[in-house]
Amino acid sequence: MDMDVKLLETFIAVAEIKSFTRAATRLRVSQPTVTARVKILEQILGAPLVERLTTGTTLTSTGADLLPRAREIVELSHQILTSIGDKDAPSGHLRVGTVDSLLNYRLFSLIEYIYLRFEKMEVSMKSARGRESLEDVRDGRLDCAFIVDFTEKWPGLESRILCPEPLALVCSPKHPLAHCSQVTESDLFDVDFLLVDSREQYQLEFKRLIGAQSTRRQSRVFELYAVDAVKRGVYNGMGAALLPEVTVRDEIEDKVFHRVDWTPDFKVFAQVVWRLGASENHMVRALVDNAAQAIAEQHTESFWDG
Repeated sequence: MDMDVKLLETFIAVAEIKSFTRAATRLRVSQPTVTARVKILEQILGAPLVERLTTGTTLTSTGADLLPRAREIVELSHQILTSIGDKDAPSGHLRVGTVDSLLNYRLFSLIEYIYLRFEKMEVSMKSARGRESLEDVRDGRLDCAFIVDFTEKWPGLESRILCPEPLALVCSPKHPLAHCSQVTESDLFDVDFLLVDSREQYQLEFKRLIGAQSTRRQSRVFELYAVDAVKRGVYNGMGAALLPEVTVRDEIEDKVFHRVDWTPDFKVFAQVVWRLGASENHMVRALVDNAAQAIAEQHTESFWDG
């Protein structure tokens, strides 16, 4: 596994400030991102670097040995970037489409990194509506798009899978589904549901599974077009919802939402797509590569937290 300079910069901040939270403030990233980066570095080196105490953090003997070397490496890296890297640095304006669940729950650390690392690069995030965003990328209205979809090949486009995107069916703890075990599709037929956006393929497939278009269906389906609006509806007991697990993980852990014992028979993935040949664009390549790394860090964090 390669060692990224960002990992060393994060380790140095934690060592100097003696706090993961305040290090996150200095680096302008989230605290879980700081935790994940330190743990990745520890995994690479095969030894613990930081100990958490009630009064803050302290370095292990390995961490103390690493600190001066880490400072030398980071300083040398900055000198190289200053002397020769600027002329090849991505610059300009990038138009990016993204679904709500990815922007708010997976990509914000990426935006933070772009802001800090690429001073000449600007990014506009636009709401992406399912596969409509693929047409926008193909036609040049967007430079790339982040989607949650099945794995497919799309004409004229390149794509990269960022991670599996597990789905969770959730409801209020007071909802009838919360008291059912071994839920089947037939049990879902007469349940009210809240959808984020039925133009997303997994939501279309879910509507098919629950018979949303059937004349026999007695319950209702509401499309609210935003994850937070759907979550609010679930909290208020308006119905159940199938959402990316990452968007409701905290509510499930805090028992605000109940995770229904049912899993769809299809799988979807967080992906980034761009126009064929556009990877030669430095901005697109930088965004794709750093998105993959940001989401990989989140998965490492989930592994360690679990």
